[in-house]
Amino acid sequence: MNQDQIYDRVEEWLRSYPKWKTKIETLKAEMENFQRITQRLQLVQGKSEGMVTNPTLDAVIRHLEILEHELPDLEFVTRLTEIALRSFSEEEQLFIQLRFFRKQAVMKVADQLNLSRSGFYRRRTEILESFYKLIGGENALIWLDRLDAPLSVP
Repeated sequence: MNQDQIYDRVEEWLRSYPKWKTKIETLKAEMENFQRITQRLQLVQGKSEGMVTNPTLDAVIRHLEILEHELPDLEFVTRLTEIALRSFSEEEQLFIQLRFFRKQAVMKVADQLNLSRSGFYRRRTEILESFYKLIGGENALIWLDRLDAPLSVP
């Protein structure tokens, strides 16, 4: 990966972090309701004469199996992010919050942090390089295809 690709990946990662946190909460809520939903669907299935399987129950089970695989990956990337974020100064954390989590415009972030445009980009580069190294750099397992999937979480 060249430097621009690294910066793009890390920026995408940081922009995705709030979505990952929300997705984790959603997945956990769905998992908590799993037992209640399947019990209700099994009761419906039991009342249907001649039915061997319940397509709705099967669909719910398939969906939850997918969730069970997705949740650990999301928890892993959010944990890596949180560990890395603790290494940054308060000002750097504010930069990350404003630019990546809240998606504020360049000049708005620069104004809030009393940075010139060039100072903004210099700080951005330093933060992205540091973050990349903190999560393991080019040798990090997270860049493998299987673990890369959470980067495309909608």
